[in-house]
This record gives sequence, C-alpha cells and structure tokens, in this order.
Amino acid sequence: MHRHGGRLALVATALLTLGMVAASTASAAQPAPAAKAAKAGAVERLARHIVHGTVVVQRKDGTLQTLQIDRGTIATIAGATITIAEPGGNQVVGTDAQTRVRKNGVRSDLSKLTVGDKVLVISDLTTGSPVADLIVVPRPRPTPLPARTTP
Repeated sequence: MHRHGGRLALVATALLTLGMVAASTASAAQPAPAAKAAKAGAVERLARHIVHGTVVVQRKDGTLQTLQIDRGTIATIAGATITIAEPGGNQVVGTDAQTRVRKNGVRSDLSKLTVGDKVLVISDLTTGSPVADLIVVPRPRPTPLPARTTP
C-alpha cells in the first residue's frame, strides 16, 4: 500500500484549520484584513510549538488514517529505528523503504541523518507502531548579527 497519497496535505489542512479556529475565536471583532493576518500568525505560532500529536485524516477513498507528528532532535539511530528526543520524552519511530527524507530543503535519504539533527517526523500508525512517512530536517537558521552598540 502506498502510504503517501494526500496525507501531508490533509495534515497541513488540519493544522491550518486548528490554527484558524483558534485565531478566529481570539480575533472575531477585528476587521477582515487584521483578522486574516492574525489567523496566519496563529498558524505559524501553532506550528512552531507542536512537539507531539496524533491526527486522524480522511483519505480520498473515505477511509480514516491515523498519523503521528513528532518534532525534536535525533537522539539515536539504530538500524531502521530513530529515537527522537522531545521536551516531553523520547519517541521511537521506525523507518522503511518508503520513508522520505528532506534535509536542508532538498531530497535526501536516511543515511544522511545524524544524531543531533532537529527533525519534524510524520509517521503512519496503521500497524500500531509509528513508521516514518516523512522526515524533515529544516534548513539551519542564519545566526543573527550582534546588536550594534554606539560608543
């Protein structure tokens, strides 16, 4: 079975909807442009703070699929298993031949992952244990320049 389908789009839609609902309740009295900006900001804030979660999505064929989202740092890599250190504890996620990897904005593979990489992992829970569908190592953020001091 091909796991990828439109799941990532469905997860993104679910997260956007969640963020929009939260933003709309907080900004119902704002004019339309300000409310739209507040919703976008709420989605970004929500996405930055997600550590672990389970989402049930409806596939195109009408069936339901359970996905797990994890964000943290790779603590260990042992064969086809990755342990992700998260603020709430460690999560162990399996990988397989269908696991896709994106590192620093480009397609990559599992062999390029290293302990210490910050990751966002979307896993399939169909078998009961998480199997990574997508592992994303984000691009490193540029280091901000130090503030200028006036003599």
